Amino acid sequence: MRWQAGRRASERQRARQRYRRIWGVQRAREMRLRAPDPEANEREHEAAQLNAELTASAGAGVYDISITLALQHPEGNASELIRHANELERDLLARTDARLHLPSFAQLHAWRATWPLGVDPLGIARKYVTSNLADTTPLVAARCGSPSGIPLGWARPGRTLERLDAFDPAHENHLMVIAGKSGGGKTMTTNLILARILAQGAQGGVIDRAGHYEFLAALIPDAVVVNLATSGGQAINPWDVADVCKLPPEKLEYLLALHSFFLGRPQPDGTYDLEPRDHSQLSLAIRAVYRRCGLTGEAPREVLLQEELYRRGEQARCDANVEMASHLAQLAEGLHDYVSDGAGAYLADQPTSIPVDSPLVIFDTREVGDARAGAAMFAIVEHLARRSQHTRQAHAHRGPWGGRTFLVVDEGWKMLERRSTGRWINEQARRSRHHRLFLIAISQKLGDFLQHPEGEALVSQSSIQLFLKQLDGGVSDIQHALGLTDEEAQTISQLRTVKGEYAEAFLCNGRRGRGLIEIRAGAGEYWLATSEPDHDQPLRQQVQEELGGDPWAAVEQLATHHHPRSAT
Repeated sequence: MRWQAGRRASERQRARQRYRRIWGVQRAREMRLRAPDPEANEREHEAAQLNAELTASAGAGVYDISITLALQHPEGNASELIRHANELERDLLARTDARLHLPSFAQLHAWRATWPLGVDPLGIARKYVTSNLADTTPLVAARCGSPSGIPLGWARPGRTLERLDAFDPAHENHLMVIAGKSGGGKTMTTNLILARILAQGAQGGVIDRAGHYEFLAALIPDAVVVNLATSGGQAINPWDVADVCKLPPEKLEYLLALHSFFLGRPQPDGTYDLEPRDHSQLSLAIRAVYRRCGLTGEAPREVLLQEELYRRGEQARCDANVEMASHLAQLAEGLHDYVSDGAGAYLADQPTSIPVDSPLVIFDTREVGDARAGAAMFAIVEHLARRSQHTRQAHAHRGPWGGRTFLVVDEGWKMLERRSTGRWINEQARRSRHHRLFLIAISQKLGDFLQHPEGEALVSQSSIQLFLKQLDGGVSDIQHALGLTDEEAQTISQLRTVKGEYAEAFLCNGRRGRGLIEIRAGAGEYWLATSEPDHDQPLRQQVQEELGGDPWAAVEQLATHHHPRSAT
């Protein structure tokens, strides 16, 4: 960008003469009783304002502004370069009154404008007065990314590289919300984010309800796919603690929240939660289980809680408290499905079988029924939160993201169906800065979160929001929840996704700003991250089988011989 101040005296004289000329023409038109010309009236008003500003203020002036963009293609592809230049020109015309000049056969001279010497070899400039001088910068830049972090996309307009850094010091927490309709690029964007942070040393897990992240796990050494609710599948024991003799208050709070899924009853507002009496009795029984395990050396688990409830019920019966005995028996019987060989025993009554040092764990919850989906997701979140403490201490040396844990929760609104679990999830979001846990909550529309007070709090607390192509009616929810302007809401409503090429997204990056970005992937990244079911996934599976099941060889061959645009 080059600014050159004009001579104030000559510019003021020129502005005065222009105003007099326009004024004279307008008065002559009025004397001839001709109809007023709106454009001429606007020019007169503009000339009067400029003349008054240059006359009244000694600091006012007129500047010649020229902005030069240097576009280069890494492979020297002229047609691609021209296509990008034309896209940039359309962006500028759509958002500003500036024009992009593409002079033919001028490159021998134009490239010198990229030197930091203030030269303007082409002499293509526009005049701006002092009050508008600072407004020239947004004509070519709409930066909204963080100063450092992983690449996320290209700003529009401006084509600056925008970065995502969940641990940016400007953010109050490490919580990100992604919303977009099916087919809008939501899953592929998440896969790209995960691939880039895994390459820099991050570790974590994904709650996958559709099998969209299993191929990424196949590419990562020591990554595992946990098939919950299947015969012989892995399990998570929510009772795990470092020392059974020292029950942390947050563990007790978590177990009570988890049991709101198991034993919660309908509330007048339509939510499910534990009644006060249930909450109190379960709290006493859980503490008794840990005291028993401290004496016997047993591993705490759900069946011990059931035994403790039966024991307390018998004690109440001996004390002639028939009502309490009956109530405790009902609580114990309500846990039959979650102990021994019950259908939900994998949630609370089996030892944890997930490797603690696996860089990526995909929690496949497709076999988990809707009735237990929230409980399963809740248990996984707590497991990853506990694991983040180990990761922080043991793996801090593994690159820029070493010691940091991530958790992706697809359809995360299911955890908010219980008020107690919603409160716990919000507490984890607030603590994410201390745990160094990057939490990504995904849904098809933001309104799924906003249906619950806890979900609304989760959205308002999130430091980063990323919106892709929206469902009908979804934009109004976004505008209301985040206080966006009408222009920003209109930008979100016009987002589009061109399969095989790019996805437009609107990034709200906390204090770093908001803006429209274009998310693109190279051929290798595309075939690594795509989840398109009709063309991409079958082709990738076929090529992988032909190459003996080697996923990296499949990605390399697809990137070489199958351009992403063939998937459109």
